[in-house]
Amino acid sequence: MDWIRQNADILQLGLGLVSAVVWLAYLQILYLGFVRQRQAVIMIGHGAASDDRARCIVTNMGTEPIYVIAALAKLTIDGKPYKASVIDREELNLDTLDDPIKRTTLGPLKSGEYMDLGSFRDLIWRAERRLGLAEDCRVEQIELSIGAASGHATKLVIASRVFKREDDPSGNVTFQPTTLLTRQLRGGWNHRSILRQLKEDATA
Repeated sequence: MDWIRQNADILQLGLGLVSAVVWLAYLQILYLGFVRQRQAVIMIGHGAASDDRARCIVTNMGTEPIYVIAALAKLTIDGKPYKASVIDREELNLDTLDDPIKRTTLGPLKSGEYMDLGSFRDLIWRAERRLGLAEDCRVEQIELSIGAASGHATKLVIASRVFKREDDPSGNVTFQPTTLLTRQLRGGWNHRSILRQLKEDATA
């Protein structure tokens, strides 16, 4: 007891430091949880058909609204990659549309909302047209990357998913995802490479 009385100031300082560290760790956990909760999450899926007429669905799974600003398709043909923007529905005739805005998939998505980017057949056609490729090219796989601006950040958020071609015995062509979930690209070489291409397409 005498030792405690003699070292009371030191013990009090030590307990204060321990309490401060605990509170800082707790605040850090709360902050990281808050930031993670506000991060944009974009899902890229497919459905509505079992062949290349399946629709590509882009969904905002984050808690904040986003604004889709770019869509990039990377086609693999004979093992070589070809990249092109597919944000606009160029298969639709602008002169016959009652609402011209329907010719693009550029636009906002609230939390939980989705948009139809078009069928895989349409997406490939758009990319081939932009690249000047023959329409009968055998596309082995298509990687779709979506760029969007989040409501609380100045940076472009990017999501990407690869769909690989499969041919069934009856001659139908399907594009199946190679991963269960959409990749959220938040850094690294892939993020920078796709970001550069998306920015070029968005400002073209």
